[in-house]
Amino acid sequence: MGQLRPRELRAGWYLNITVKVRQTPTATSDQVLGIDLGLKTAATASNGDMLAAKHYHRLEKQLATAQRARKRDRARAISAKIRNQRKDALHKFTTALVNDYGAIFIGNVSTAWQTATGNGKSVLDAGWGELKTQLQYKGERAGRWVEVVNEAYTTQTCSARGARTGPKGREGLGTRAWECPCGASHDRDVNAAINIAMAGLVGVEERVTTARLLREAKAVKVAPLDTLLLNMGSEGGTANLTDLASHTVTKGSTWVASTAQAKFGTSSGYFTRFSELTVPYSSDFQFEGDFTLEGWANVSATQANWQFLNGADTGIAGPIVPLIGHGNPFSGAAAPLSSASNFDFGIDASTSKMYFARRTGAGQAGKFVTLSNAIPFAYNSWHHYAVSRAGSTLYFAFDGAVVGTATLAGPLNVASSLPVTIGRTRGGDDQLFNWLNGYVQDVRITKGYARYVAPYTPPGAMTLYE
Repeated sequence: MGQLRPRELRAGWYLNITVKVRQTPTATSDQVLGIDLGLKTAATASNGDMLAAKHYHRLEKQLATAQRARKRDRARAISAKIRNQRKDALHKFTTALVNDYGAIFIGNVSTAWQTATGNGKSVLDAGWGELKTQLQYKGERAGRWVEVVNEAYTTQTCSARGARTGPKGREGLGTRAWECPCGASHDRDVNAAINIAMAGLVGVEERVTTARLLREAKAVKVAPLDTLLLNMGSEGGTANLTDLASHTVTKGSTWVASTAQAKFGTSSGYFTRFSELTVPYSSDFQFEGDFTLEGWANVSATQANWQFLNGADTGIAGPIVPLIGHGNPFSGAAAPLSSASNFDFGIDASTSKMYFARRTGAGQAGKFVTLSNAIPFAYNSWHHYAVSRAGSTLYFAFDGAVVGTATLAGPLNVASSLPVTIGRTRGGDDQLFNWLNGYVQDVRITKGYARYVAPYTPPGAMTLYE
């Protein structure tokens, strides 16, 4: 039943009737958009579209005059005109975005906090709260994903390489355009909107099928190249060894699908001695620039009988928990594999730190071993472990936090004779193996993109090109 509600606005009467209608989602879209809210521009989208922050000074003067003269009808009419103009601009802006984009992420700037800082008038003119409301109900009606996400450091972070090289603090408020040392040029607000879009993608577990990350101001959609992705139970609840990036995977003799532990789905891969997974050499694992190695793991215990015997050679006390590696970066000067270039990533259980190691030639040539800060590592618990390189900086990441950095320049060129290995590496004398003892859910290697260089939301079940 409809409801008649009189509203005396501009000498008009309005009839509001509530009806039920069938909601039909609009055409699907795999495009992703980020929105940065501001005062100079009310909203800036990652595709470069902007909603001007209109200031209704002329009407406001008329309103003040009417209020002082106690002309209540005139004051109500002017207030309604201001409100209607603001809503009209917001409706046109939000409707266009919802029609074109399948996922929309908005920075979580606080209207209440900004109002308390003395910018209340400008904030209300910008209409942030109304913009969010419109996007959310229109997105739901159209079958779109709309979410407010943490916008921390999005202005400072270069959306092309992930480094915080942008304007900072109060002195940087007037900087509208800047250039990163990597060569990328940015509009302040468009860059922030792109970073908001990427932050939203990282945190969403149910996402559009082929979502692509936005990198540049002209809405160029760029996907990171995932060169290895193993979902051991994430999809459908059945552990499998199919690399979604199409590499052949060979399992060790004791590897099994287990329902005893699962981070996602109902099963995971169980690793112990002789359970390593191997993937043949591919140029996909030659890293000239940025890269990311990551995985979800639940470590049961260290394999003490196969830990390092030569700590001086490795730079790590051990025992270690190997996650992802290629070849044998810890081999000694006279070891059989010591001429091979390689890398390794895992956990040093004795110090509760993550490690990354690489060598570039025979013996100790080019040997590089570095540790993260201490992490709250715990046995029999699921944790997300990652290492990313952006430029020449290596970032360790653990459960949503960056926990250490190091300098790692130059390419990681690996030997074509050696495979990528999950769950095993060799000890300091190159004769003893070190094994992962526990459960692994997902493992992903990304070439050309540093995923974790700032605080983040740990990913859900991993997918390609997210």
